[in-house]
Amino acid sequence: MSATRETVPRQDNPIGTIAEVHGPIVDNTCRRLPSIHEALYAALNSERYTFEVYQHLDERHVRAITLHTTSGLQRGMPFFDTGAPVHVPVSAECLGRLVNVFGEPLDGGPALGQLMDVLRELQVGRAPGRLLDIHVWHHLPADGGTQVTSRRPLLPARVSSEQVSYPPVLYLEPARFAAGLIDEYLFAVLHEIFYDSLMAENQRRFQQMDQAVNRLQRDLADLRGQRNTLRQEEITEEIEVIMLSAEALSRPLKPR
Repeated sequence: MSATRETVPRQDNPIGTIAEVHGPIVDNTCRRLPSIHEALYAALNSERYTFEVYQHLDERHVRAITLHTTSGLQRGMPFFDTGAPVHVPVSAECLGRLVNVFGEPLDGGPALGQLMDVLRELQVGRAPGRLLDIHVWHHLPADGGTQVTSRRPLLPARVSSEQVSYPPVLYLEPARFAAGLIDEYLFAVLHEIFYDSLMAENQRRFQQMDQAVNRLQRDLADLRGQRNTLRQEEITEEIEVIMLSAEALSRPLKPR
C-alpha cells in the first residue's frame, strides 16, 4: 500500500517493455526501476493486464507476477506504471457489490473507494493531536467448523519495546522514513489479514462441500433402499403370477 502517492495511470508515458513471459512471471526492461510491490500494467485490445513487481534483477530489469492470465502478452509490448501498489477497496460501499480482485465493479455500479483513500479521509478528519485508532475485524480459519472472528489493531502501529545493541543508521528524513515504514507495515499486515480471511472462507467452502456430499450420499442410500424395496415387490408379484399360472396348468381339462 502507499500513503504518499495516488494511483494515476500514465498511458502516454510507458516506463519500459516486456522482455520475457514465463507463465505468470514477466520480466520487464525498464527506463527507470519501479519500486518493489509497484503495480504495473499493459494494455492490449482494450484489455488491461496488471502485474506486481517483486524483484529487481539489475539496474534495468524487474521481475513481476501477473494478476491476470498472460495470454496475449508478448515481448516488446510497452507497460505502464500506476504510481502505487495494488489497492483493495474497503468501505460500506462494498456490501452487496460484485467486484473482481482489483476492486473493479462487475455489476455496472460506480467505482469503489480505495483503502488508502479511506485512510487519508480519516486522517484529515481526525481531531488535532489525536492518532488514528483503527481496528480490523476479520475471520480466522478454525478447527471444528466454528466461525472465529478476530479483532486486530491496525493503526497506530504497535512498536516493540525490545532494545537493540546497534540501532540502524538512517539516511532518510524522519518524515519520509516514517511514511515508508508505515507503507511497508500496512502492506505486510493487510496481506496477512487478507490471506487469513481467504483461508477461512475456503475452509468454510470446503465444509459446505463436505456437507453437500454427505447429504447426497444419504439421499443416494435412501434411493437405493427404495429401489430395492420396489424390486422386491416386483419379484414377489412375479412369483405370485408364476404360481397362479402353474396352478392353472395343473388342473385337468374338462371334456366338452
